[in-house]
Amino acid sequence: MRARQHAPFSYSVALVTAIAAIAGCNPHALQAVELDSTAVDENVLQLQVNKDVDVLFVVDNSGSMAQEQITLADNFDSFINVLEADDVDANYRIGVTTSDNSNVQSACPTEGINNTTPEAGKLVLSSCTTRAVEFEWPHSAPTVQVYDEACTALCPESIGNQISVLPTKTALDGEAKARPWIQNIEGVSNLSIDGGETAWSDMVQAFQCMGPQGVDGCGYESQLESQYKALALAKVGNSEQYGFLRDQAILAIVQVTDEADCSANAAVSGSVFSNTATDSPFWNAATPNSSICWNAGTKCEGTGSPYTSCTSQSYNYLGEEIGDDYDGGNADDQQQVLLPLKRYLDQVAGIESDKAILQGPEDAIVSVIGGVPEGYSTGMANLVYQDSADPTVQSTFGVDYGCSSTVGGEVQNAVPPVRLREFAEAFYNPIPDTDLTSNLFSICAGDYSPALTAVAEAIKDQIKPGCFESCVQDTEGDLGDGLQVSCKVTQEVPIDGGATTRTDTIPNCAQNPSDSPGNDIGVCYTELTGDAMSEACINEGWNLEFTITRSAEFPVPGGTVVSANCQLSDRPAEDCPNL
Repeated sequence: MRARQHAPFSYSVALVTAIAAIAGCNPHALQAVELDSTAVDENVLQLQVNKDVDVLFVVDNSGSMAQEQITLADNFDSFINVLEADDVDANYRIGVTTSDNSNVQSACPTEGINNTTPEAGKLVLSSCTTRAVEFEWPHSAPTVQVYDEACTALCPESIGNQISVLPTKTALDGEAKARPWIQNIEGVSNLSIDGGETAWSDMVQAFQCMGPQGVDGCGYESQLESQYKALALAKVGNSEQYGFLRDQAILAIVQVTDEADCSANAAVSGSVFSNTATDSPFWNAATPNSSICWNAGTKCEGTGSPYTSCTSQSYNYLGEEIGDDYDGGNADDQQQVLLPLKRYLDQVAGIESDKAILQGPEDAIVSVIGGVPEGYSTGMANLVYQDSADPTVQSTFGVDYGCSSTVGGEVQNAVPPVRLREFAEAFYNPIPDTDLTSNLFSICAGDYSPALTAVAEAIKDQIKPGCFESCVQDTEGDLGDGLQVSCKVTQEVPIDGGATTRTDTIPNCAQNPSDSPGNDIGVCYTELTGDAMSEACINEGWNLEFTITRSAEFPVPGGTVVSANCQLSDRPAEDCPNL
């Protein structure tokens, strides 16, 4: 709804640039407005200025994931190109962790030669060229060795071995440190390629070196639990990734995996995943295998050729159906074999709720590149759950593949998702002007650019321009060259947990840029008018837009508010003819 115009008065709009406790903002997050005493209720307008994005990639690093990691890295430009486009220009952080966790010790021990080294949600920021051993998997015949094709084919050692991480500050930690995530704030990254202090700008190449996670991870993939721990560690003060999630940033989560989620409950996993569990109701092979992950987390209806439906279901170690409420102190027969889906839904919903306290409803962006057929994301193909005609596949995975293909000369097969599908669908929101009907994409595809572009477009849709949603007066009338405005921009920063605030006048970037030594608050603003404005503001008929530029050296805490006070037009029909 457009505001009615009135005689000129000073009008102050709050631009909330950092809020809540952990995550991002979305197009529904309409910001608080501050008007001075001369304004009227009809002119309570809302304006959002925020380009911050935190992206978490959870990459399956089990022995079958070499080609999939190659495809992910090879198509990463389709993601970055959207975020760095002129009409988006996002301030982004990208964190990467793996599906390898430490909650299935009996199956994936972490001690001894050639055993797994689980990340357990820790972010990994190191070049694959420094982790060659992770691209070997000795627990198969023959040994998997994919260092050349999965790492150096896209990240030459001459580049990968030269990457270093520059120290940066966060809103929660004012000490400059090397952080375990890729960061690009106002076009300045936290990576160096020359061994010095010069920031490296090629973020596509950076991900092609940092993104591949190898193939030496546990075959009982804990995709959701790794995600849970990665987000939780961002709130733990002694964690290296403390502060990864910014209060004001859009949160996006991307899962990349070819198997079912197997986020096992360590409290009872020994009764299910151990070779001594010969009477387990979840596997019937000579030794425990991945069929546990399907059988312990899924309930299907129908004959199996195909099933009419498959949904998530919690079971205890005896194979009995139990509820999703989780308490680590419960008796064993009341513990879920796989940590309940509710645990992961509640965590991300909680992130949304925390932010909604100050800035309205918030939507996390979630996407899964997994075992669905190509065309599933656009409604052109259905996900079929059925028993496999191949007894080896059925015995190993408990179900037939959700997709199969040949890419790069390698056969790709993937188990259909149920828990991951339900998790993703719980946070699905349509992306305008696309033919997408789902946020699940096929890992069997030879091109992941549609999936990565969709995530980036969902982020773009939440980054709204800072239209000043009232008609601003041209202070020089017909005498000036273009629109000349009179505005004052201030910033209020919470201190001591929000008990008090500090108010600063923000300079114009033209006179005092955010990275200028003379700018001691690390922020400035730019007024855009005429053709310099974004298409969205022009189409709405407004005549002024703000952009806020922040230095990475001056991160701000949650609750920081930027306010613009501008003189309004007394002749809106002339100054804003398209309103």
